[in-house]
Amino acid sequence: ALAELTEQSLRPGAQEMNGQVERWSSRVNGGLWLKVHAPGVQIATELFLTGLAPNPDRVGKLSNRQWPDKDCERCEPGTPGVQVRFARRLEYGIAENPEYALTLYRRKCSNMLPGFGGSIALKGNTLSLRQETPNKACAFDVFLWVPLTELDGSMRSSSSIPPVCIGRGSSSEGAYPTIQRAMAACDPAVERPPPSSMQSPPPPLPPLPPQA
Repeated sequence: ALAELTEQSLRPGAQEMNGQVERWSSRVNGGLWLKVHAPGVQIATELFLTGLAPNPDRVGKLSNRQWPDKDCERCEPGTPGVQVRFARRLEYGIAENPEYALTLYRRKCSNMLPGFGGSIALKGNTLSLRQETPNKACAFDVFLWVPLTELDGSMRSSSSIPPVCIGRGSSSEGAYPTIQRAMAACDPAVERPPPSSMQSPPPPLPPLPPQA
């Protein structure tokens, strides 16, 4: 019999990605910023995003502009469509540790490149990034600007969860390969327990004994 092809057999040794999407800012006119995070250092990453309106012709360009402030209100990119930015995690701590700035200024972190060539980092619903020099790779997060018109209609009114999630099969390469085997926690489907984990109803009570 043919061996069953599974994610584990196709990517031996792959660990769970544990990717998450955080609603970074939801008070911007016409759209919202999302923060996409996966633990560890990714040299190359390819993420399938759910919650976007179906559009195979959609493209999102990689920008080197600084990531937006948390809960910013007037931080639209000023260009139409989806925009992709990134932040090396070292940059978050520069104010507390100036040595981090020296690490960046001395070019000890690799350049970030879009995965589709040119400046295109997102095509359709696939986000793809890679670091130019693997041995200089630094941990990073992605910041995604999504206009409301680019969201799936059912997700535009959602305010309690991020409307875009990391889909199953998303993967990255780094010190070890990772793969997203479950939907990110922002997917409302994972908030419901699977049928196998739901408790069975209690057994019916025995009949009452006959009265004398």
